[in-house]
Amino acid sequence: YYNILTSIYLPDELIEGTYYSIKINRIMPWTAISYNEYRTMNLWWLIVAANKIINPTKFPAPGTTLKIIKRELIPTILNGISQQLLQ
Repeated sequence: YYNILTSIYLPDELIEGTYYSIKINRIMPWTAISYNEYRTMNLWWLIVAANKIINPTKFPAPGTTLKIIKRELIPTILNGISQQLLQ
């Protein structure tokens, strides 16, 4: 099995302009947040990684502010992952 959360490295401080912030107003699963922001449930792991979440089985509490990597950067990130897997 492949644990993407231990295999993806994002810097501790994301570069300003590469993300925006959202505030969670109710308990939501990571997949729902991913769908709302990226129109796919499959990028939940990117939100978890960008926010340094250790336990993704726990959903963010209402009032939590999350960093969301901008959509236009997603292809670059996914291509980088693909390249790492091919090495």
